[in-house]
Amino acid sequence: MLLGLIVLASAAFGGDAEKCDTVVGELVPNAHVARELADVIIRGRQTPEERSRYVLHVEPDGETGWFVFQGPPNGSPDAKGNVTVTAGGGGLGIRIDKCNGEMSNVYYQR
Repeated sequence: MLLGLIVLASAAFGGDAEKCDTVVGELVPNAHVARELADVIIRGRQTPEERSRYVLHVEPDGETGWFVFQGPPNGSPDAKGNVTVTAGGGGLGIRIDKCNGEMSNVYYQR
């Protein structure tokens, strides 16, 4: 139900019909919609405790999609202002197509 509402709302408020072979244009026109779709999937697969260990990142994947992935939060700056960034960490990653909302390349990071 929630997923259907998100898709309908995204179609009504954006979407470039010229870029996509759909009447309504892009079903996932922005990072906010991509984040919401990924969050629906993640909530179905992880407990609240598991989700709390990650930050959800959204990045463009070329012109046709979004790459949404969980990563560990960055640490706080040390006395010299350096921040330790950790890669991987076991979170879920998903590619979401902008035009049709198809999710592919779903994996857990190592």
